[in-house]
Amino acid sequence: MSDMDITVLRKTVYGKDLVYPDPACDKAQGLAMLANTKTFSPYQIQVIKTLWYRVVINRVQEEL
Repeated sequence: MSDMDITVLRKTVYGKDLVYPDPACDKAQGLAMLANTKTFSPYQIQVIKTLWYRVVINRVQEEL
């Protein structure tokens, strides 16, 4: 991963896909704090990409 990568987690909650900052990624956590949110909207992801960040999305596997 480069210095301009942030990692987020995509999780399905009640049938809706939500994007959370990865707890292991300080940059993603910082951007979420700056946006005053726990999840990123599609618009926020788009804005993050315009700041030259590459967004790496990991899907969280649900446990049964």
